[in-house]
Parts: sequence; structure tokens; C-alpha cells
Amino acid sequence: MRQMSTRERRLVAVLILVVAVAGVLALLVTPIIEGFSSRDRQRQMLAQVFHANERRIAAVGVLQHEAEAQQTEMRRRFMVAPDADEANEMLRARIEAAVIATGGDVKASEGIPGETDGAHAAVDARMPHGQLPRLLELVNQMRPAVAVDAMTIIADEALGNAKSDVIDVRLEASAPFLNP
Repeated sequence: MRQMSTRERRLVAVLILVVAVAGVLALLVTPIIEGFSSRDRQRQMLAQVFHANERRIAAVGVLQHEAEAQQTEMRRRFMVAPDADEANEMLRARIEAAVIATGGDVKASEGIPGETDGAHAAVDARMPHGQLPRLLELVNQMRPAVAVDAMTIIADEALGNAKSDVIDVRLEASAPFLNP
């Protein structure tokens, strides 16, 4: 092999220097560039999360209004009571008030304990038979809605006295309730 000329040696030295500088740059600059690009991706992701959170925050008022409307609707459809016993008593009091409003006399009333699927109550009343439709109408118009589970009508006095229009009524009813 022949010896290289000075010019060739310089050219080889310059090429080795260029390769060495390119290698050092690749080893040092590449991680820096990758760091910039990863931080840029993180910034973009955080910006998307920020904008999504801004939309959620802007929707809080609307969502709160919808929740309040739902609460109002739930209160119209369900009695609100802390427990089943309190709901039973509330229902009993409502039915008693309806009996008294129709001109009947409440003989006995009770909240039926032990039921967990809603409030249950029973009222024994004495009233003129003409007032029974009015009582059922009042119970039907109650809000939250009340379901009549059973009704027993006893007209013993009419057997002995044909002019008597007094009847004894036992009304058992139920209504759904919510815990506040």
C-alpha cells in the first residue's frame, strides 16, 4: 500500500473529525430534541385536559339546575322521610286529614311497621256513605301519589236501621318515600 499524501491525510482527518462531531452531536442533541418533543406532547395533552375541564366547569351551572329540577320532581313523586317509620306516620296523618276533611270521624289509625318498600298506613273511620267517594277522590289527588292497597266497608247499622247511612271504613294505603 502506498503512503497517503498530505492532502489525503488532511481529507481523512477532516472526515474522521466530521464523523466524530456528528456522533457527539447525535449522542447529545438527540435526547435534547426528544425532551423538547415529549414536553410538547405533555403540553398538548395538558391543554386538552384544561379545555375539557373548562367545559365541565362551564356546564356545572346547567348540571346543578338539572339536578335541582330532578330533586323537585322526586319530591313531587315521593314522600321525603328519614326512615320508614317516619314515612308511615306521615302517610297516616295525611289519610287522617283526608277523612276529617270529608266529615268523617277517625276511630283508629296506624302506620304499618316493618315494610321497607314504601310507607304503609291504615285508618279506621266512620262516615256517611255519601262521603266515601269524596274521601277516595281526596286520596287520589294526594301528591305524592298514594295507592289504596285495601278498603273494607262495613254497614252494620244499615241492617238494623234502614235510615242510617253511616258506614265504617278501613282504608289501607301505601306511598313511595325517599331518604333526604
